Amino acid sequence: MKIVSGSPEQEEKAPASSPSWWRVGLGAILVLSQLRLILIPASGVFKVENLEEKIGMYIAYAFIIFLGLRLVLSGLRSAKKARK
Repeated sequence: MKIVSGSPEQEEKAPASSPSWWRVGLGAILVLSQLRLILIPASGVFKVENLEEKIGMYIAYAFIIFLGLRLVLSGLRSAKKARK
């Protein structure tokens, strides 16, 4: 049986626009874990011996936080684009 184009049976509802939850979740985990490491450092786990190591550690913190925020924003933007 062939359904004629434009019939009510053939019309599909638009998919619900929801954020990409894996991106939002992974980004939030990255950001929160890095903030926890910065605000509440574990004693003796990351001991820096000189200035270069300290600078490298903070650059890595900033990069991971940036990556996490980028994931969260891209996950939320995918829902916004799907609505338009």
